[in-house]
Amino acid sequence: MASWALPEMRLGRLQLHTDPENVASQRVAERAGFTREGIFRGYNVRRDGTRADAFVYSLLPQDLASARFANSSQGAGGVGWASGDIAQFGRGPG
Repeated sequence: MASWALPEMRLGRLQLHTDPENVASQRVAERAGFTREGIFRGYNVRRDGTRADAFVYSLLPQDLASARFANSSQGAGGVGWASGDIAQFGRGPG
């Protein structure tokens, strides 16, 4: 999906968020060529009302060549939404 979305939709960036405890999602993101940029502290609200952090990953157009070289499977799961030239994947706040 990433190899299609970045050039076809002329996106400057794909962004996704994972729960810090969801190691499987982090592995998928990294295998797809995404770079972990940091943590959004207290980003998500859990059902019990507590707040949870989220890891932030990104993929830029120039990252695609190295991602293709490292792994032939592209993209990441999740539901996305576009905002300007950024597409985000994962749960939004709230």
